[in-house]
Amino acid sequence: MLASMLAHLVRRSIVSILVILLGLLVKRFAPKTFWGFVSVILGILIGVFFHYLIYRFTLPAKPFVYVAF
Repeated sequence: MLASMLAHLVRRSIVSILVILLGLLVKRFAPKTFWGFVSVILGILIGVFFHYLIYRFTLPAKPFVYVAF
């Protein structure tokens, strides 16, 4: 019980620290123009697309159950 509560507290602390750091980064490197904002949004969308593409390439063509038969 105590270990579970401690693990939850550590996770919340790590998430809080990451949110604070992200806020500082956004404040420091925020795009100053409309096109800077558009480029950040497009960069995120392209990154998500390629992340999904790499994930799909690592999946097997057939589920492992069918390989045995």
